[in-house]
Amino acid sequence: MNAEKYILGTSKFIIVAACLLPLLLKAENTPANLELKDDSIVRIECDYTGKDDNIEVFKNPKTNSETPADNTKKTGFHYDLYIPEGYNTDPKASYPCMFIASPGGNANMGKMAKRLKQDRWVVVMLVESKNDDNTWAVNFLAAHDDVVKRMRIAGGAKFATGLSGGSRCCSTYPLLRSGFSGIVCQSAGFAYKNTSSAGIIDFYAKYPRQVAVAGTFGSKDFNLMESYTIWTILPAGSRKWIEIFEGGHEWCSADTFGRAMDWMEERVFVDKPVKPESSNFLLKGGTGVEPPGKNAYLWYFEVVKRRAASADSKYEKYLLLLRRNTVAANGGLAAVPSVKTEMASISTDISQLKTDLEVQKEALAKVDYDAIQKIYASIDDEMPRGQHEFNKRILSSKEKKLFDDYYKACDKFLAKYPNSFYSKGLSSRKTALNIEFK
Repeated sequence: MNAEKYILGTSKFIIVAACLLPLLLKAENTPANLELKDDSIVRIECDYTGKDDNIEVFKNPKTNSETPADNTKKTGFHYDLYIPEGYNTDPKASYPCMFIASPGGNANMGKMAKRLKQDRWVVVMLVESKNDDNTWAVNFLAAHDDVVKRMRIAGGAKFATGLSGGSRCCSTYPLLRSGFSGIVCQSAGFAYKNTSSAGIIDFYAKYPRQVAVAGTFGSKDFNLMESYTIWTILPAGSRKWIEIFEGGHEWCSADTFGRAMDWMEERVFVDKPVKPESSNFLLKGGTGVEPPGKNAYLWYFEVVKRRAASADSKYEKYLLLLRRNTVAANGGLAAVPSVKTEMASISTDISQLKTDLEVQKEALAKVDYDAIQKIYASIDDEMPRGQHEFNKRILSSKEKKLFDDYYKACDKFLAKYPNSFYSKGLSSRKTALNIEFK
């Protein structure tokens, strides 16, 4: 009898212990006051505490997986956080944030590291988010809601990039949280359409126009056709950029990523600001509106300052000083004491450089360069890029003539100005278009 009681008591203890063990073993979330060292990466654990249970995003049509609505996990998510150089020097400075998603999970900066580090980005690399896993959206939401409290993220300066399935994931981020200004889709386009109780959700057709969309694809990528979809279906007035490189289904090179970010920065900080739109077709209450704020422009103002200081030529420095003026105007920075102090010296430097012979020669080259850009603009206007076959565009006779005119104009420019500031970028663009359309 005593033995039976002992056995029963022991059994109950084992059952209770088994139930409590997972709770006892669960690691604590990373403390909010964790010391963060400049230019370092630390793994953060966090839970999802939001109430976005009505998220209805894509279901993989091949596997019927990856639907966040099927996910029940809310705790124990992770992201690797990169803290930029100088973060602890000025406690008032804010920084842009890049979210990265990988199809295999455990995302990292990879070939993007040099650009992101030198420009001092906060970087969030998602750990659990991966293909064929329905926790990808909640991993993002948990990480996002944690990092905006943990770090000084500049308002309206959130961006995202991902490869393949990671690209599809990051395309939804601006629809789930406010403050996104751009995404770089690598080797895939947007999330799949999802048939829900509300009908088909078309991620392209209702995409908020303030989010600049860049895409990079290898010439042999099995998803190459999706680059054309980006051109074809995004709402009128959307800002988009595509570069095709020699390669397959892979992360783009550091140079290609750099060109994508150059384009992205111009659209977000240099062009006339775009009126932001709240997206409400994933979240019932909408994402809200959060355009780039003064702190975002201040960050970019300082980035351009560092670039001007290390410019390879007088003309490049001249252009960067002009850009600082534009950024200050767009961001309403004239009243900021540090900016106000610098504006006088910037104007003096611009006036002096304007009379320099090298700068004047480049100014003449720019006239011819701008004429070529008008031809390129006419190609974009003419081509919907929607007709394609076996990953190759089918060009109409009119499109072929436009391309021929563009290539001839490029060749003429490169022969006339082989060492111009504009030659390298023009040559890269011509090469990318050749890969894409020939």
